[in-house]
Amino acid sequence: VESELLEQAVCVAGESGTKVVRVELRAEGDKEKVNGHQSQIRGGLFKAIDDFNNPNNAGGSSEGLLVIVCKVNETGQYMLRELLETNGESRTHRYAIRKDRVLFILSVDAQASLQEMTVSRAHALIHS
Repeated sequence: VESELLEQAVCVAGESGTKVVRVELRAEGDKEKVNGHQSQIRGGLFKAIDDFNNPNNAGGSSEGLLVIVCKVNETGQYMLRELLETNGESRTHRYAIRKDRVLFILSVDAQASLQEMTVSRAHALIHS
C-alpha cells in the first residue's frame, strides 16, 4: 500500500516535486527524530517540514509535496500526535510550522495497536 500511495504522490506533484522522508519511531529515544535535540530550536521532522514549506528558508517553496513515511508502534504514534493534528499548524514550546502540502503515511507495526488519537487524526486509514 505504501508504494501505491507514493506513486500517487508523484502523479500529483511530479518526480522532482515530491520529497520523501522516512523515519522509524519505536522507542522513547526516537523523539529527537520528531522534535530535534533539546538544544535545537528547530530539528527533526519539524525542521524537515519547515525546510520544505517555508519560502524564507533556502530550498523552501510553495509547490510540491512532502511525504513523511513513518514506521511506528504505540510509542511512535504518541510522538507524532502534534504533527498529525489536522489544523494547518503544529507547534512545540519553541517553534511553529505550517504543514501545507505534507502527507503522512504511518505504517503501524503488526503487533502494535492502532491508537485512538491516530484514528481520530487520520484522513484515511488502510488496514490490511
